[in-house]
Amino acid sequence: MNRLGRFFGSADKRFEEYKRLQESIEQQEAALEKSESERKQISADLAKREELDSQINDLDEKTTQTTGERAVAESSLARIVGDLDEVRQMREMIGEENAVCPVCRRSMDGTAHTEAIDYYETQERKLNDERQQTEDTIARLTVLLKNGGQKKHHLR
Repeated sequence: MNRLGRFFGSADKRFEEYKRLQESIEQQEAALEKSESERKQISADLAKREELDSQINDLDEKTTQTTGERAVAESSLARIVGDLDEVRQMREMIGEENAVCPVCRRSMDGTAHTEAIDYYETQERKLNDERQQTEDTIARLTVLLKNGGQKKHHLR
């Protein structure tokens, strides 16, 4: 019986070893599944990060372009304001009695005087319209820059 007891005892030990190994395999499979799930999440996060980086780069490029456009508009506005001042001075000069041509400094008769006044008033209206459009452009670009900065901050 001793042999039989050893045989069954040995079988019990082997079965216990088998169960322990099976349990170890199951734990390792669970750990592997968890690691694979984490790897997939990291890959998804990395792809999202790359997309956000791309969006930030696009915003940086648009910000640079918009900043340049606003600088050009501000420069144009300064020129327009200067031109407007010059046109107003010319119109004021020809609006006086015994007016002289602001360009050639000769006396102006009735028709030339009226034509000169009409010309400078037309120029002033055009410049005022151009100034208004430029101011609107600057305001629009300023809002774009502000919104782009907020969006960029949100992306980070």
